[in-house]
Amino acid sequence: MDKKNTKPVIVMLTHVVNKTATDGFLPAAVNMGYPVYILTDQALAHHQHFSQEKLPSYPTEIIGCDVFNAQAIIDILLQQKITTAAIFTNSDHLQTACAQAASFSICQQKTGGLATKPKINMQCVSIYNKKISLALGIVR
Repeated sequence: MDKKNTKPVIVMLTHVVNKTATDGFLPAAVNMGYPVYILTDQALAHHQHFSQEKLPSYPTEIIGCDVFNAQAIIDILLQQKITTAAIFTNSDHLQTACAQAASFSICQQKTGGLATKPKINMQCVSIYNKKISLALGIVR
């Protein structure tokens, strides 16, 4: 990852290589001037696809991740200190994990990051856990 990059990135969650993502969403985000990170559980397939010449655009990073697991996505964002402009997917199967990771990312940005304001961040984690519980139908 380019550690010098301070601009928020667009994180695209994807399982398989698909034209909508690679030839549609990715070029649109790149044309808007955003770095684009692809998080995928099929990193090898994505690396192979993007090794081709003359594609409409190329991602800034391809990162292997269990994209069906919101916690795995959040762990990658935190470990690699990725500041997001957006997290999205065009996969119906990844919508829940995407929404949970995006919710956490927005909450983290509002509180100034997990390492700087622990009291506020614990409130953020609590709100995040409540949202997950509601999404899963767990009543507390």
